[in-house]
Amino acid sequence: MTFDECTNEVCDRLNLTSATARDRVGRAINTYYKKVTSSIGLEQMSRHVFGVSGTATIASAEVTFAAMEKITRVYKVVGGTNNYIDEVTIDTLRDKTPSTSDSPARYAIKSYTDNDVVILLSALASTAYTLKADGFATIAAISGESIPSFPESYHDVLVEGVLKDEYKRMEKNDLSKISKDEYESRLSDLRMWAAKSAYLLIRQSEQ
Repeated sequence: MTFDECTNEVCDRLNLTSATARDRVGRAINTYYKKVTSSIGLEQMSRHVFGVSGTATIASAEVTFAAMEKITRVYKVVGGTNNYIDEVTIDTLRDKTPSTSDSPARYAIKSYTDNDVVILLSALASTAYTLKADGFATIAAISGESIPSFPESYHDVLVEGVLKDEYKRMEKNDLSKISKDEYESRLSDLRMWAAKSAYLLIRQSEQ
């Protein structure tokens, strides 16, 4: 379902016709879109990204990775090989005077904003080199013909999420509870779908 189709589904079921109501429903769909894609067990499916670039600034130990909410590992690509940098606490780095090098050995998360992550390195950059990061990206609002970034079979979870709130707004508590139960059931189904793999091989201490 596209964003417009989700919006139409909600408005048709509630018999909402005004532009104001449609705009409210659209905002609510995006709110649930962010909730669903950031919820436990689903962020891997729709927000996991690899090799996001961040550029070091000469004489600085900070690097910013834009459009990310969380970083899981940082590395520098040298001759086609990923050289991973160890993560430590911010206090560990601040307890030592940084060297000057384009091959930092450690990093720490310095800060988060709504749209990027800033890391602190163990070394000041001598050139403007590039680091890469894996992690979880921010997600853009959808509109028009945009399609939610999880399987279409589960797009109804957005519809039911909005319906439960709209029914509550209308003081139709019985219908709100039905949609709430359906929302939670479909969200659980989506988590199960994301977690299932018949062929995933996991061994302890696998290298």
